[in-house]
Amino acid sequence: KVKDESDGMKEIKGKRLEVRILGHNVAEKSYGGLKSVVTYQLSWQFWKDENDTSPLTGAVQRRYSDFVWLRDVLRLRYRGMLVPPIPAKKLMNSAVEFLDQRMGELQFFLNEIVANPFLMSDHSLALFLRHGADLAVGGNPPASAKQEWSDIKSGLLTDERNANLIHYSA
Repeated sequence: KVKDESDGMKEIKGKRLEVRILGHNVAEKSYGGLKSVVTYQLSWQFWKDENDTSPLTGAVQRRYSDFVWLRDVLRLRYRGMLVPPIPAKKLMNSAVEFLDQRMGELQFFLNEIVANPFLMSDHSLALFLRHGADLAVGGNPPASAKQEWSDIKSGLLTDERNANLIHYSA
């Protein structure tokens, strides 16, 4: 299937992954000196082959720093390959226009990753999409899940078993 930059999906040898950013949420918190935290709600679907009528699905919440982590990991693993950009870090701005623009730029980032067979099949993308995917969008993950995601991002947890969507067998 030819890459379609607007739809966030790609097909590789019958396998297809679709990732969408559904929206953003601003939570007023006192977290590390910040007064508010922005999370982006993502949903994804993965079809193992063209005959698959029951795709794997999931929904996760991710912060901007999670996108930074994913890009950094991919850039380290695929030196010399163009890894798509993400919007520049700016001081926290919770204006709807700013968040909508950033959301569009993050969607572009995900679309480009999904369009690249190497990046799409990397286990770090699967971790990014699957960790916490059993939690409903808008839900509040337990502290243990938050700690595990923190450990994954810091490199302390590197178990790759069944992490890769492309090689997933249900």
